[in-house]
Amino acid sequence: MLFGAFVLAWWITAGLAHAAEWELGAGVGALDVPAYAGADQRYRLAAPLPYLRYLGEHLRVRRNAVRWRLGGSARAWLDLSLGGGPPVHARGRRAGMPSIPWRVELGPRLNLRLVGDETEGGGLRVAWRRALDARGRDLGWLFVPELWWDAPHWLVRFGASYANKRFLRAYYGVPPRFARPGRPAFLLGSGWHELRASVLWRARHGKLRLWAGGVVYALAPFRVAASPLVASSLSFGWGAGIAWTWASSSTSPAAASAWR
Repeated sequence: MLFGAFVLAWWITAGLAHAAEWELGAGVGALDVPAYAGADQRYRLAAPLPYLRYLGEHLRVRRNAVRWRLGGSARAWLDLSLGGGPPVHARGRRAGMPSIPWRVELGPRLNLRLVGDETEGGGLRVAWRRALDARGRDLGWLFVPELWWDAPHWLVRFGASYANKRFLRAYYGVPPRFARPGRPAFLLGSGWHELRASVLWRARHGKLRLWAGGVVYALAPFRVAASPLVASSLSFGWGAGIAWTWASSSTSPAAASAWR
């Protein structure tokens, strides 16, 4: 992943830099998140990260998204974004069950700005993502609609997640062969499985960029909350990071020049 990010950075800065605003750097990020929404397992991670920001006429690369404007419109664009989750081990409520390796999610997302402009505004996002584990096995798919509001220093999102049977059974299902006292069999089909709300703060000072945020997941409205693999219907996560820009285009980056 890191190698691919640096290759993408080199390609953009070498071939397209003359026509766009760009920055290239590196930093470090930290996360404290549940293994999955409702899990009794948590992960605290810290790792170095590449930092890339590219603002062209149609193509934009910011944070974890590659975006392409539709028909040149500033109010509609497509994302190719990544998501995922940490491994889930066979312990606690999942003792004796198969573990799940690292998960990667990839898919398109349609973005519509309904109010405001590129400086500050909000709208609707609708994503579809395929989930794979680190061994390349199919974990199913997710449909994720959300409302968002983006300002120069804040991004606030409210959304929900619908998943197919394969995904929900991987994380919340208990096949009869793994049932035991205190953990009855639990089978479910496709359906809505979580509500989520998140807030992200970001700022810059010269070549230094900072960001921090948190997210809350709620399972209670949906059937997955009754799974014996759920420790709590509410889950929380947070993350923070810092990056330093070592190279950039001659154009001075604007504080809020980005698509939302």
